[in-house]
Amino acid sequence: MHKKVFMRIVNDLSSEYEYFTLRYDAAEKVGLSPIQKCTTVIRMLAYRMPGDACDEYVKIDAFTAIECLKQFCKGVIHLYEGIYLRKPNAEDLERLLRVAEDRGFPGMIAHVRTRAELYDKVGHLQLKNDLIHHIWQKFGFNQI
Repeated sequence: MHKKVFMRIVNDLSSEYEYFTLRYDAAEKVGLSPIQKCTTVIRMLAYRMPGDACDEYVKIDAFTAIECLKQFCKGVIHLYEGIYLRKPNAEDLERLLRVAEDRGFPGMIAHVRTRAELYDKVGHLQLKNDLIHHIWQKFGFNQI
């Protein structure tokens, strides 16, 4: 992940959620920084690490790592759902079709006409089979 993207996520979470701010405990000891908490979560997600595996790298216990993961997911969904986590619209599908055609996969999702069809299991399987068939033909494997 690019540092700029990571720091944007950290800053957005820090400004919206108290959990991702630097706090002090009852003994006036500094707690975990927002960067430590987000680093833990990104490592857990990127490398499929369990919570207790982050202990050595970030100095965080398993319970706190799991809590960071829960808070991070809630925060990212809340902050970015409308922008990045929305369902594709007609413009998105057209853009994907153009990119696919430019990369040598014409008609990759041409049979998808509505959003409901995009999430239809039968349509999904047909799309997957069409894509696999096209890849096999493109690379010279005519027998499927």
